[in-house]
Amino acid sequence: MANQGNDVTPTSVEDLNRVRESVERCYDEGVCPDDAYLGEVVEDREGKRFEVNKMVDEVKEQWLRERSVVVTFQGEARNLQRSVKEDLIRAYEDGWTAKKLFQPGLRRGRVKFEGANVASYVAKAKEIADWLVQQKEMSIKLANKVYSVSFKPRLSRQELQDARIQEAESKFWIMALRVPLDAYYFLRSAVPGVSEWVSDHMAKWEAAKPHFGSTAEWLDGGIAITSGILDAVSRILARERNIKEADFKRRVKEAEERMEGHPISVMVWAAEREKRLEEWDNFQVEKQRWWTELLQDKGIETHDKMTKETFQKLLPSRSQHQMVELKHPFNESAPTACSSTGMLQYARLYYEDVLSTRRPQDDVDSDLSTSSDMWDNTGVRLSTTARLDLDRPLTLEEVTQMLKTMARGKSPGVDGLTVEFYITNWGAFGESLVKLYNKVTTGGKLGKGMTHGVISVLFKKGDKARGRVIARRRQAEVITADRRRGCAEISSSQAVTMAAGALATRHVTSRASVVAASAKGAALDTNRRRGEGTSIVWFRNDLRVHDNEALLRAWQDSDAILPVFCFDPRLFKKTFSFGLPKTGEIRAQFLLESVEDLQRTLESQGSVLVVRHGKPEDIIPGIVRASGAHTVYGQKETCSEELYVERKMSEALKSLQTATSGKRNERGVKLQLFWGSTLYHLDDLPFRSSHVPDVYTQFRKSVESSCRVRLSLKMPTSLGPKIAADVIDAIGGKGMLPSFQELGYSQKRQLDPRAVLQFRGGETVALARLEDYFWKKDKLRVYKETRNGMLGADYSTKFSPWLAFGCLSPRFIHDELIWRDYFRFLTIKYGNNIFKLGGPRNVAGKQLWNRSTSLFDAWKEGRTGYPLVDANMRELSSTGFMSNRGRQIVCSFFVRDMGMDWRMGAEWFETCLLDYDPASNYGNWTYGAGVGNDPREDRYFSIPKQSATYDPDGEYVAHWIPELAQVPMPKRHAPYRLSTEEQLQYGVRIGEGGDYPEPIVPLKFGDGGGSRPVNGPRPRSAPGRGNFRARPAGRSMSSYLQRGND
Repeated sequence: MANQGNDVTPTSVEDLNRVRESVERCYDEGVCPDDAYLGEVVEDREGKRFEVNKMVDEVKEQWLRERSVVVTFQGEARNLQRSVKEDLIRAYEDGWTAKKLFQPGLRRGRVKFEGANVASYVAKAKEIADWLVQQKEMSIKLANKVYSVSFKPRLSRQELQDARIQEAESKFWIMALRVPLDAYYFLRSAVPGVSEWVSDHMAKWEAAKPHFGSTAEWLDGGIAITSGILDAVSRILARERNIKEADFKRRVKEAEERMEGHPISVMVWAAEREKRLEEWDNFQVEKQRWWTELLQDKGIETHDKMTKETFQKLLPSRSQHQMVELKHPFNESAPTACSSTGMLQYARLYYEDVLSTRRPQDDVDSDLSTSSDMWDNTGVRLSTTARLDLDRPLTLEEVTQMLKTMARGKSPGVDGLTVEFYITNWGAFGESLVKLYNKVTTGGKLGKGMTHGVISVLFKKGDKARGRVIARRRQAEVITADRRRGCAEISSSQAVTMAAGALATRHVTSRASVVAASAKGAALDTNRRRGEGTSIVWFRNDLRVHDNEALLRAWQDSDAILPVFCFDPRLFKKTFSFGLPKTGEIRAQFLLESVEDLQRTLESQGSVLVVRHGKPEDIIPGIVRASGAHTVYGQKETCSEELYVERKMSEALKSLQTATSGKRNERGVKLQLFWGSTLYHLDDLPFRSSHVPDVYTQFRKSVESSCRVRLSLKMPTSLGPKIAADVIDAIGGKGMLPSFQELGYSQKRQLDPRAVLQFRGGETVALARLEDYFWKKDKLRVYKETRNGMLGADYSTKFSPWLAFGCLSPRFIHDELIWRDYFRFLTIKYGNNIFKLGGPRNVAGKQLWNRSTSLFDAWKEGRTGYPLVDANMRELSSTGFMSNRGRQIVCSFFVRDMGMDWRMGAEWFETCLLDYDPASNYGNWTYGAGVGNDPREDRYFSIPKQSATYDPDGEYVAHWIPELAQVPMPKRHAPYRLSTEEQLQYGVRIGEGGDYPEPIVPLKFGDGGGSRPVNGPRPRSAPGRGNFRARPAGRSMSSYLQRGND
């Protein structure tokens, strides 16, 4: 039975009201009514699952939205225990009633803690929630102390997650969770089941209440993962550790009784069913690929040959007794025999080797969370902030350290088994328990008879910043002498997760040492080479020698390096949507200069740069074959076109058989890519790449409070020896830089002499600019006051062109770069959506976008009739650069006033900008177009206001529009207002056939909401505007932007 109520989807108003009432009963009384249509069990090729009625879900979301308030504890209240904080909320409720603010029947709301200092209060009436939000902040006085709390409307799930990260408790603990099946009523995802739904497993104390039902067997699958492991653990204890199985079960049974017999224990992925199923399928594909590679590493050609002998090759040791049947993970028709002990050993080998050395695809191994994300039973206190990191499984050392940081003898969860119990028995069953736990949580299948149980062990990680403090205090006792010798430099955050004291028995692996050391940046030993043979450095958007991890690792892992740069012809083709040049002449020249400078720098340090013209995935494998190189090193990129090249390169190298005799070449050449394009390292973020906050302010606060910028890498003083001459001959020589004509351009373009800074490509010039700006001129001192300027070489750093080509390292300058990081990480999160018309949020039908070529040509050529816009556009086309303020102004005008398709503007910037970076460029344009993640999505820059604020004397306009230089201020910014007599007086003709054009479109907002000339011609309407839908009048962005704040 799918449910005990109606079997017809509710459609009428009465049905909707009944569903709403059932939702209220569930939240207010903690029970699930039997008269609501919850959903049904369906069975298809994916198996059985329970699909929740979408209407129920929608009603629930609306109900929560109306009644939820986020309570934040401030000041001294932050240090109180959670139970006291809840008592404060209850006491405050009593105060409401005493003041007769609310009826007594509406007094009690539901309190759910989202973090250490953040709680959700779900009111029984919408009026209560509205009143709390209106109060914003209030104080509670108890025991002569005043405790402050603030109230906000219901936050989105992402915002709550960010709040939990910021307010995370600085403790590490083991938890055991039990979730009543009623919780499924509030799950957004479907739940795969392995049996029919029945109702004969009710606890006695719940028998009188209407319930949805329970299951005869435990749930399993990709959306809801059963982690019931009691039977498996008890057998391990009885068989291998000489602990009485009955005693362990008795303890758990006692805990069950204290828990009042809740029948089921589950962990769920809180996500929509369709998306999760797709991700699960992708994950299975990835695991199969990993599995195949693992077998290849062990010399097994295909997984179809799985036998008992095959397992012996995979396992370090294996018991020969108590054999059970074990299905192959990806081939059900290939059974094999293995003991339960062997299976655990296999799980350790498989997941430690595979998941610790390969980062899964983003959004595949997502965070697991408990169903308490959406449910808080009034009878049971559930922990709500558990998070798991499935980039790799937990290790025994990590769990051991978590145990040692817990308060001894206390149970932070609801399992009834104290921490003392775990610590006392950990040496006996800890290792086997962790292996089994990892196997379950990473998607593996348990053997027969091992899927029942009522205990779910979760390992909770708290605040990273607090973890660093713990690590610094305990590092001496946590890391043994042997480990200190093996890992001389180790980050404090990594130290927290390492083994401690006598409980730790295994040594840190060499890879763990490298990871831990690299987390501190400068810890890499740059004075010692430990490799042999030749390695290739594939330069792309990292055209520098300083702070280049790919170059450093290649130098360390070989006795000779061969740097290569390929002028990819795809960079010089047309843009995708509107056929504009992907790389303009100015940026092409900048690229040539950057590669030439890199060539000189490498030669000065004892190396060479091989230059080729063609696709890297076609050229580099040939160089590898001729040189006998064992590995290709490079920098990891983020956007789809670059990722496609990386994938093709990897495929080409894997199939390549080299002529060298080293073992590392027997199965093809490796491609190793390193992250190095952002200020904050991807691995150091306090959230997964798939959970990057959509709002920049949340992103900035999170990384500033939880991340440290890694130190720049110290590079070797010499990169030699040079590749032997016969190797250079074998690969066809070093090659030469292509000419401007060979790249497809008619002739080299001379920079406009009006440019305030003559940009020249290359690391040498970039470092000189850094030295000049930071130290010689000390411009950082006045950066905040000058950064919105438009005319002058030093109003801003102007580092962006060198950053775009990788001539400067982000860590090397360590300033003004969080925005750049934000857009790069958003690109990882949203992928190709940043290039689509609807943007990252897939905004559909926001407005009818205009694609008039005449309007577009006028905008890009600086002929719009609005001097500030035209001056910026002329600077862009002449120099390849535009100030940040100018970019926001011309973007707003293009989208808001002209109503043009924002992608046309983005592609023109791609053509012209020296500092073009796809993530930053398209990210900023989606912001400006209102399809990005800016909460102020309709922001508008008033051209008259911006002109008066950022070019008050008109010097910038006069510099780039000389025909207006004789027009006095303030008329210079509005030449369309000049009368005929004034035009003769100032020597300028406005309008068609004149010196400067009339406005091509009217402004939506300006002086009093319009910009029509008082004396002179009306702004003309350009052709092709018939499909433009005017936006209703609204608030101008300039009305709340203060100078220097945006």
